[in-house]
Amino acid sequence: MTPHLNDVLFLNHKGFTRIANLDKYTGLKTLWLESNNLSKIENIDHLSDLRCLFMQNNKIERIENLEDLKQLGNLNLDSNRIEKVELVSELPQLQTLGLARNKLSNAEDIAELVKCENLSVLDLSYNNLEDSESVIDVLAAIPNLRVLYLMGNPLPRKTRDYRRVIISRCKELTYLDQRPVNEKDRLAVEAWQRGGRDEERKFLDEWARREQEKLHANILALVKKRDKNLAKRGIDPQSIEAQIEADEARGRELMAKLKEDWKKEDPEKRRAESNECMEPLFKSISLCLESEKLGLAVGRFVQ
Repeated sequence: MTPHLNDVLFLNHKGFTRIANLDKYTGLKTLWLESNNLSKIENIDHLSDLRCLFMQNNKIERIENLEDLKQLGNLNLDSNRIEKVELVSELPQLQTLGLARNKLSNAEDIAELVKCENLSVLDLSYNNLEDSESVIDVLAAIPNLRVLYLMGNPLPRKTRDYRRVIISRCKELTYLDQRPVNEKDRLAVEAWQRGGRDEERKFLDEWARREQEKLHANILALVKKRDKNLAKRGIDPQSIEAQIEADEARGRELMAKLKEDWKKEDPEKRRAESNECMEPLFKSISLCLESEKLGLAVGRFVQ
């Protein structure tokens, strides 16, 4: 037995009531203690190389005895009984913190998070956070916060324009709840701050117009490239338009005939064939026709 050589240890779903007998596992980098019956964080202060600690689904009431784990970057304490965030500022490498489904209720309970300089991913979902203004003040003060989960709290329901407010206050945010925060979202929020929803709508309309122009330019470039390749082969692009239209019409006629013949067949046989052959065939023909129609029609339009 060489426990000191282990860098990952799985002790989840074991029914343990306390943490013990890990003295020899000095090389651990990842420790799984998920879904036990633990009520206290203890006897792991010697794990100085620990990077990831998973203790979700236990009965832990306090964040304690972690201050010696200076390399800890990922701490999951979801689904416990924690009422206040403590000691996490003593973890200089902490980047990801899971505190979903605990008993946090106000800004004072999470004030410690402001001191976490490297914290970038924070899950506070399904707590009881509802003091909107003060809680948002704390979240906005976390310097490197990139990903934030707040769904399941009273706060989103009680904060008017919740998503806009969070994006405007948390300047580095790239993901909020179940949706990313992209450049368009942030610029739209800035417009909203300047002139309300009317200004935001103007920005979104202008954004859509610019995106349409980019799409049009890309299509033009593709059409020019197609025409150039056809010219190299000695084919006049204009001369094949009639043939393309004839092929499209023929495809539609074929599809209509197949459907009509299919409807005339015995229902039992039709149901069997729909599962084995006919329905995939119809879908394939439809997709081909739609793709041809869209691509070629756009090509003719932009020319």
